[in-house]
Amino acid sequence: MRHWLQLGTRNWRVRPGRTACALAAIALGVGVVVWVTCAYESVRRALEDQVWFWIGRAHLSVESVYGMYAVIPERIKEDVRADPNVAAVTARLKHGMVVLPLSAAASGPAATAPAAPPGVVAGRDSLRDQVFDLGHADALPLSAGRPVQAVGIEPAVESRFRTYNEQNVAGRLLRPEDTDAAIMDRELADLLGIKIGDRFILRNATTGADAPVKEREGILTLVGTLDLRRVAKRQKPVLVAPLPTIQAITGKSGPPSEITRVDMILKDPSPAALADTMRRLQEVVKNKYQGQPAAVSSSENKLRQVKAAERQTQFVLLLISTVALFTAFFVILSTLSMGMVERIGQLGMLRCLGMTRFQIGGLVLGEAVPLGLTGIVLGVPIGFAFARLSVWLAPEYIGRFAVSPGGLLLALGGGAATTLLGATVPMFQATRVSPLVALRSQARRPSIVPLLAAAALGVVLIVAHVLMLHYTPKQHWLTQPFKPVTAAALLYVGYALLAPALVLSAGMAAVRLTAWLLRIRHELLADQVGRAAWRSAAICCGLMVGLSLVVSIAVFSDSLASGWDFPRDFSEAYVYFSAPVPYARADAARRIGGVKKNGSALANEQLQCQIVGKALFDFGFTRFVAGDPSEFFGITRLHFVEGDKDEAVRKLEAGGHVLVTPEFVRAQRVGLGDSVRMVQGQGIAVPGLRPRSGREVTLTIAGVVTSPALDIAANYFNAGEALTVASAFVVLGTMNDLERFFQVPKAATLVLLNFDLPETAPPPLFAEASAPALAVADETARLIVGWRASLPERAEEIGALEAQIREAAAEGRTLAWNESPLLLLFRECLLGGVEWDRPGSAERRWRAFREELVMRLLARAAGERAEHYGSVAALKLQIDRDLRRATILFLSVPLVALIVAALGVGNLMMANVVSRSRQIAVLRAIGATREQVLRLVLGEALVLGILGSLLGLALGLHLATSLNTMTKTIWGYEPAFTIPDLVPAAIFFTIAVCLLAGLIPAARASRSNVIDAMQAT
Repeated sequence: MRHWLQLGTRNWRVRPGRTACALAAIALGVGVVVWVTCAYESVRRALEDQVWFWIGRAHLSVESVYGMYAVIPERIKEDVRADPNVAAVTARLKHGMVVLPLSAAASGPAATAPAAPPGVVAGRDSLRDQVFDLGHADALPLSAGRPVQAVGIEPAVESRFRTYNEQNVAGRLLRPEDTDAAIMDRELADLLGIKIGDRFILRNATTGADAPVKEREGILTLVGTLDLRRVAKRQKPVLVAPLPTIQAITGKSGPPSEITRVDMILKDPSPAALADTMRRLQEVVKNKYQGQPAAVSSSENKLRQVKAAERQTQFVLLLISTVALFTAFFVILSTLSMGMVERIGQLGMLRCLGMTRFQIGGLVLGEAVPLGLTGIVLGVPIGFAFARLSVWLAPEYIGRFAVSPGGLLLALGGGAATTLLGATVPMFQATRVSPLVALRSQARRPSIVPLLAAAALGVVLIVAHVLMLHYTPKQHWLTQPFKPVTAAALLYVGYALLAPALVLSAGMAAVRLTAWLLRIRHELLADQVGRAAWRSAAICCGLMVGLSLVVSIAVFSDSLASGWDFPRDFSEAYVYFSAPVPYARADAARRIGGVKKNGSALANEQLQCQIVGKALFDFGFTRFVAGDPSEFFGITRLHFVEGDKDEAVRKLEAGGHVLVTPEFVRAQRVGLGDSVRMVQGQGIAVPGLRPRSGREVTLTIAGVVTSPALDIAANYFNAGEALTVASAFVVLGTMNDLERFFQVPKAATLVLLNFDLPETAPPPLFAEASAPALAVADETARLIVGWRASLPERAEEIGALEAQIREAAAEGRTLAWNESPLLLLFRECLLGGVEWDRPGSAERRWRAFREELVMRLLARAAGERAEHYGSVAALKLQIDRDLRRATILFLSVPLVALIVAALGVGNLMMANVVSRSRQIAVLRAIGATREQVLRLVLGEALVLGILGSLLGLALGLHLATSLNTMTKTIWGYEPAFTIPDLVPAAIFFTIAVCLLAGLIPAARASRSNVIDAMQAT
């Protein structure tokens, strides 16, 4: 046994550097798998937390068909409770609100009235509300509050639907007797400095049809905090309070009282009983609540969708994580092959002494197994360290650190499989060593036949990949995750099989180039490349795998961002009003300074109608979006799936025609040229519109339109499903038809606009690294007046502000915040419209401030509060920035794979130095200097780097092209193929790590003793 142990470990002891490289390759490969699966587990747990919080144990739910914020009557709860199969019922109300610390709300500069007494809901006019938009609260001081997702629950029955994890809750949960208590997201409480037992303000703003903006607010006590993981980037933190409290603050306490969701637990949840109960309840809801259409849905369907999304994400992450293992496989394969070739003489001698082929194979395999086990053990803590570093660098993407048990098993199994597979080929090579052939230790040139056979098979696999991309249906890419995995595998294996032939053919050109650069004879380099094509190809494949992912991710991300020209496809900005604005007033408002002449459009989407036809599903009402066709298409680009743009515009202007979406076509089973019967909604409370009963209009479909850019945006914000649902319930018509057929007066709820802002030099303030204090009103006003030359579009507003300063000075006082709504607007635009906490140029911040001013002043001129507004150019900039940041995070995995491949390069160079020690000694004996020997060995590393980079570049560009093709197939959007500056940098990095990996072997070769090397056998 002792002799077997000495034989099995001899190569480790003789080649400690090479052993360390192989060990590091396995450890890094395993570590990357642990790293990526831990990141996935963190995201999965965040999703699980959200599913648990919103669905819980409910079997069925009732919600409005108009989305998650639409309300339904609370009395639906009693109607569904009457069903014999319903065991328990609970109601929920979800609403966007604002949380403020009690002290901050009372002392903020914009406060205009004292806070309401504890527990009392108050209504009051607010000057701040005229200039404050909740969507931009993240950039404001804490005194402005923070947006929150408020959820009203029924504490008495909540425990039947959800069991809160004690690890996620600090303090206590809500009790049935609570009236002014709440629990909130722990991060939000920490941000606002609210501790358990503190009182705080929960505020809501509502707009009435015949009243100015009113605030409703209540003072609540924090009794507990909830640690909920976030899923979406823009997801708001959660606050939970008793249902009656949320209803009172939001004005939904009735009569009739309203909620957003009813959850049910069934006595018999079997599939047959669930389907019967769902059908009965759907009939009840449909017959009794036609004016507020609701739908009964099964939570099991939603859970299946979540699981499907989890599986797709898992497949993508596992595909990326296996890159490092794939690279480690090539390193192990080449390392063990080197050891086997070097020991051919030793293995042949053992065969002469009577050792069987089986024993020889076991000896080689036994040498690899301990290396694999040691690498696996070292790789697990390395993966944990990478995961924690990722959480620290990007908590908004990764979330909190989590360990994936399945990921650990995958890493352990993957590391073991990689080691065994990497040892298989050398093992079989060793078993084929005969005593006679073993006496010839010099490597021979490889046969050309196996190289050509492998290359032919590689071409077949690549062609199969191309055919799969063009003939696989769109839905299969989304519903069958093995399809993209198979497509990627075909491409990678195909290129790997092509690598030996390409190394042998293209290697000569790389050898001559390298020899010319380093001023050495190319015959010396060609000898190694020509005699070790398979071994060199294995190392080049390792480099190819890592570099290809870097190139493909970089090219695809840049192509996606470059081709998706959001501002050109849509208007540069929008302002949306919850209450319709009379057309004349909206038309005048859009003519303020900063809005491009003939670069805006008005739309009205207040009318809801019921479609009469052969719809697949009866979802109630459809929204009629009206506008002027010439204005709308002047600033918005839509893709016509059916019909022609010019013909459609002509028909719309003639009247009696509408545009619809592909989702509408599928849901209503209609098409281009078909008639659509629309009945004006009855019983729908629309501000400014008197409900009419049974008025029917027939309109004709003039075109079917879609927007790939909007699809991309919706998917970025995790709103793809919501967009699809919304698209199925909308038609686009004209304001003339809205007034002609439905007697709805011309009004606007949406303003689309392009900016007219001449380039001006930004004030020095915008080059600062932090937001300005702006604590004194008079100083802030004088600062803004000093920007008159840089704000030519704001001459009227700055003149009014200057007049206020003069008036206050004439009275011997300074200007105060509460006497100048205009000054408050400027201040809030500076704080809320500029991202001071992010690095950026002064010009970009200046532009964002000016755009924010235009949008808020437009809303102010219209005389209504803007429910939502935003700059589309800023949105695209944010998405591009986030996309590039996510790209950098993704690139970290293949960069580690490149480091693993560099270890293989170092191993190969070390083996070459050992195998060529006699040749190097001869060169030294006939006059070669140490510098020349150093250049010779580095030249071999450079040749491998060049060949690996060429293969990686070709594979990466091919993969990026395939991703662009899949994007066009799935979304109908074709990215503009671009090659970013990161690609040359990645190639330089690949060649650089190869040279670094060859330094130690090169230094060793240059320092070799000529006499000792000549005596080596």
